[in-house]
Amino acid sequence: MVVTLSACAELGDLEIGRWIHSYVDKTFGSTNQLKLVSLNNAIIHMYARVIEEAYRVFKKMKRRSIASWTTVITGLAKLGRGSEAFDVFCSMPSVGEGERVLDEVTFLGVLCALSHTGMVNEGRHYFKYITQAYDIEPRIEHYGCFVDLLNRVGLQDEAYELIGTMSLKPNEAVWGAFLGRYRIHRNIKLASYVGIT
Repeated sequence: MVVTLSACAELGDLEIGRWIHSYVDKTFGSTNQLKLVSLNNAIIHMYARVIEEAYRVFKKMKRRSIASWTTVITGLAKLGRGSEAFDVFCSMPSVGEGERVLDEVTFLGVLCALSHTGMVNEGRHYFKYITQAYDIEPRIEHYGCFVDLLNRVGLQDEAYELIGTMSLKPNEAVWGAFLGRYRIHRNIKLASYVGIT
């Protein structure tokens, strides 16, 4: 079922995905068995484009994994609902010594959410926090989200500085996030400089 639901998610086949979800609910509902977290995660992933349904499944889950939280955060963020995604992130329970168990994909969802909301101070905090608290080396996608966030709030110089200090070679996604805002902010001189580097 997990594999089939994942295939439905990748193909965008919501009709079959809903049928499988209904079948799973009937099967597990009649046997009083607890659904596996991975099965619920697959249902959430399948509904990612219909986030209300994904979130409804998420809220009913008795147990959640980091993938459960990350799927909802990322789904909301990708749909431009950054504030809600950040609220879900902030409501994640702490484990052990008050630390959340997070991974690079969760942080990518958080940075994407912050980019959509223009929450630059929070973006700076979590971009540093990835490395400082979790010893996760930011990937090119993290840089792209943070560059996009800086540009959305008009901080092109800071975004350009960040690109210059990256430990990775900037790719077209990072430059695209950087240059995409120049149509709005009209810094033609800097955009043309980037175009020749």
